[in-house]
Amino acid sequence: MKWQHRYELYGIEGLEIHSHTRNYSAELKLQAVQDCLSGEYSQYEIIDKYKIASRTQLSDWVKKYKEHGPDDLRRS
Repeated sequence: MKWQHRYELYGIEGLEIHSHTRNYSAELKLQAVQDCLSGEYSQYEIIDKYKIASRTQLSDWVKKYKEHGPDDLRRS
């Protein structure tokens, strides 16, 4: 199911194994976290909207935001 979702979102490139980590801007992280905390969107809708690699990535950002505030998202 995860592979199907990645294919639908990114095409054939979504199925390739990446040896590097994707980088996201601090602004994108902050907006994604705010959308998540608003309760208006599901996590799947947010990762699709911002083309985030996984729900785990989004969850990590939310956790950092809750623990340390928006400045921590700029450093990671």
